[in-house]
Amino acid sequence: MNSVSTLKTIEEENKSKMVGKRKCSYMAARTRPIYFRRCKRTMSKTIKFESLPDEIILEILVRVPAEDIYNSVKVVCRKWYKMIHTRNFIYTHLHQQPHVLLAQYSCYRFLISRGKKDLIETLKITPPLIFISQKYQRDDCIAVLTVGVDKDWTRRVRMQHLCCEGRNLLFKQKPLTTDGFVHWVRDAYSEYVLTLNLETEIITPFLVPTCLPRHEGYTELMYRYLPMGKYLSLLVDVTRFSWEVWKMKPESGEWTKMFNIDLEPEFASSLYCVLTPLGWLKFGEELIFSVRRVNGKGNKRYNSYCTRICIAYNVRRREYEPFELAPNLDSFLVHRNSLVWLDGC
Repeated sequence: MNSVSTLKTIEEENKSKMVGKRKCSYMAARTRPIYFRRCKRTMSKTIKFESLPDEIILEILVRVPAEDIYNSVKVVCRKWYKMIHTRNFIYTHLHQQPHVLLAQYSCYRFLISRGKKDLIETLKITPPLIFISQKYQRDDCIAVLTVGVDKDWTRRVRMQHLCCEGRNLLFKQKPLTTDGFVHWVRDAYSEYVLTLNLETEIITPFLVPTCLPRHEGYTELMYRYLPMGKYLSLLVDVTRFSWEVWKMKPESGEWTKMFNIDLEPEFASSLYCVLTPLGWLKFGEELIFSVRRVNGKGNKRYNSYCTRICIAYNVRRREYEPFELAPNLDSFLVHRNSLVWLDGC
């Protein structure tokens, strides 16, 4: 009896276990969809970007680099795509992006390797219109080329109201660009600046400030014009290591003095040192200078034959940090990545 009861007890336990397993599997089958529905609800709350307020989305996206927005961010959802293509977002994003200096360097010679060892040829490519006459030719006019605006994609800017000196300034000086404007200036003393409004396509001469200082013993001042966002900035040499900084509104030609930059305490002991402003990294906040040496004969030479010393001067903190560039870089442009080329601008 004991053995029989023991067997019955074992069978009952096995049955209860089997029933328990079936019950568990049944309950799991019942609860699993509910569990996944909960997960789905939770996930939908975390990834539902369209429910975020527009102000928060704007504050996040304007800090994302332009290349990341173009490659991935704009395809996240329809709401983000529409926001990214609005004029307000594009120009808000533009003013959040950092500035860099692009070095301009012209070289008409290239090295060609034909794939064979120790066989390298030199290829010289001449600028356009030089190959036949060996002279660089150009037409004395200014043309505005437009893309996708109207059928008349080439228009000429009127220059009849400019004097001879103004016309010479247009064709002999490299232009500077600010937001929506092109400027022609001279580094030496000049009474005015020529400004082309790209919207109206009208060139206007604007007078420079009349209260600018002069060097003792010199009849001319050295002016340094640099783009500064939507303004044109003017740095006037007060001494060898100090400048007055002005800015001009391109719409009206109104000049405003901003501040003075004084590096005399840092460089006054450098008898044969010359500082040349190159460009603004942070407009009105950080300015790049080139540091050169001058020998006893007055000829300029680089501080080093292999490198070129520059400094980044922070106007607010009045501190500078040195860095090195290649010695053959003389011309620079301020650049920042943007989305202004997207549709809707």
